[in-house]
Amino acid sequence: MSSQFRADPVLLLTILSIVLTLLIGVLGTSARAAETVYPPMIAQTWTCSYHDGRSIDDVLKVRDAMVSEADQVGLILPPAYVWTLTSGDAHADFVWFNIHRDMGAFGASVDAWQASGLGPALLERFSSVSDCAAGISAAQMIFPRGNPGASVPDGPVFIASQRCSFLDATSNEQLRELISQMHDVMKGMGDHAPAFATALFPPSQRASGESDVLIYSGHGSAVGRRNYAAELLNTDAGQRLRKRQKAVLDCGDLTLWSSQQVVEVDQ
Repeated sequence: MSSQFRADPVLLLTILSIVLTLLIGVLGTSARAAETVYPPMIAQTWTCSYHDGRSIDDVLKVRDAMVSEADQVGLILPPAYVWTLTSGDAHADFVWFNIHRDMGAFGASVDAWQASGLGPALLERFSSVSDCAAGISAAQMIFPRGNPGASVPDGPVFIASQRCSFLDATSNEQLRELISQMHDVMKGMGDHAPAFATALFPPSQRASGESDVLIYSGHGSAVGRRNYAAELLNTDAGQRLRKRQKAVLDCGDLTLWSSQQVVEVDQ
């Protein structure tokens, strides 16, 4: 998780300002979009592989130390989640997410973290457990089954994730329509809808040759994910959505993860 301690906060804010401006321009320029597009959040991510003999237990021990030390200096940590890979080829063992409700919250969190002085020692402890690649993205909520105003959805423990690239002919309007259609189809699924669905837009992925967007859905269980997949496969609305997605995005295979909250919202 080294970039949390080494990243230049001014550079991070500049990059995110650019990607958020582009994201709002893509998704928020029509009356239809205004009905279904929620304010973008900010996701800091660390994609990690364990050192030999290490496990999630070791990550949680460092987490405990971080929470304790933050409490001692009055530092409020952002809510955080850890995904652990259960199926698929992700070239990683787990992903740590820090979630910020908006740019202002992200900037305040970065400034407070830098001022706390906790970074170097915690960096050494995290680095003894795993090697991590840092990332930062605009996180666009596609669909929340619960409260749409919640900055961090609660409840789901089972995640299905898919990396996608824009097709060469993809337009902003096509992407807006896809996001709106995803929202509408999920809303119509009732109890079979995911707890939430989100798209991550990393600002630098295209330059690195990686995916343009990561789409993931959260479910209360593997059975919940199965019911959602059945809706996509067996209903007219689901089949139309799959056809629209294939016309706009080139997506890879699904990866499946278990999710747990490792830093509570009020910590």
